[in-house]
Amino acid sequence: MAYTPSTHPFLVDKLVPHRGITALSGHPEAGKSWLMLEIAKCVATGTPLLGKFQSLKGNVLIIDEETGIDELWKRAKMLSFSEDFSIFFHIQCGFKLDNEKDLTYLLSVVRKNDISLIIFDPYVAMHNKAENSAEETAMVMEAMKKFNDEGAAVMYVHHLRKDSVMKFGYAQALRGSSALLGRLDSLIVVKKITDGDGVSDEIQILHEKSRRGKKIKPCQFSLVEEKENEKMVLVDIVEIEPIKRKIEQAMDAISGMFLDEIEELSRMDIILSVKKETGIGEKNISEALRKMVKENLLIEVQKGKMKHYRISLNKKDEGSEAVL
Repeated sequence: MAYTPSTHPFLVDKLVPHRGITALSGHPEAGKSWLMLEIAKCVATGTPLLGKFQSLKGNVLIIDEETGIDELWKRAKMLSFSEDFSIFFHIQCGFKLDNEKDLTYLLSVVRKNDISLIIFDPYVAMHNKAENSAEETAMVMEAMKKFNDEGAAVMYVHHLRKDSVMKFGYAQALRGSSALLGRLDSLIVVKKITDGDGVSDEIQILHEKSRRGKKIKPCQFSLVEEKENEKMVLVDIVEIEPIKRKIEQAMDAISGMFLDEIEELSRMDIILSVKKETGIGEKNISEALRKMVKENLLIEVQKGKMKHYRISLNKKDEGSEAVL
């Protein structure tokens, strides 16, 4: 390779570590595939991701088992991919990382083409192991590590558990065994916060884990479809206002308090615990509680002079005891 981890720790500054493993995660239709392709383009051309995160130029290999050739070609064309980009594709070939023959072949492709970044989309289609088994997940991650040993960074696209973010927080909401998170060097979560009816969507980027340096601050960009030009562009990246992020951090911390099957917590216990854990003030914690009640993630119950909260098991059920 033309560069080493000691001098160039990142392929994409702060987000995609060189010779590391990165997960790009989110719920369905959150914008994962668009961002994945944009990252591939930026590495292949050596241009900054979203105009902000500098990328090292290198060859890219995309292993796609979900999108299919027609849709992938359409999206690549909309993102202004060019035939001279150093991006190689294997589309719906049925590769499995736990198949020794497939792994050996892919490693040879990485060596032969001097690949800097290999992308697997989606993770779940790339193996036959039990998703919730820590031992079997570790085997898949060990296979990915072999690409690191050959000089390539690995990125895989993965889903979050349904309706799990409130309870677990983004970092713990990856589908499958917790061994996935433990082996990651970087975790990027994308979250759609507006629905532009196919014209313009606002997408948040949340950097939930970084083993090499500080995480980037939460930010968001616009995913804009220029229908007259048949193009898709990712523009206007901005940092999320700190006050909004503090409320989201408080919500994550509150969610974590219910992990041990605690059925109910008092308002005072929640405020004191979140303050101690995060340093976030009472005003933002109170706003987080109000938001979680409004979104029917928590049910608020008045007991004497003290408010208590419990998890709403059914989001459609407003809860007769909820105080909005």
